[in-house]
Amino acid sequence: MRITIDTELQAIIVPNSYYNQIDKLNDVILAAGGKKLDYEQYIKDCFKLAVETKIVRQSDVGTLTLHKKKKAAAKAQEEAKGEDK
Repeated sequence: MRITIDTELQAIIVPNSYYNQIDKLNDVILAAGGKKLDYEQYIKDCFKLAVETKIVRQSDVGTLTLHKKKKAAAKAQEEAKGEDK
């Protein structure tokens, strides 16, 4: 799912289907006994992870893969833990 920060409008732009997609995720989460996602907190958590992982140009998006994103996120978290010590 692509979510955009518009710095001119000072707004976060979500797809028209955003709330439906989160509702579907919540159905699965609740069925598994978990705590449902909050619409705003989900975006905050995603952006925090994205900023900690990597900021890329639009032209570089095609070179990224989900695996690289997860690997970079894990590396960023490990580095953050090392700085806390």
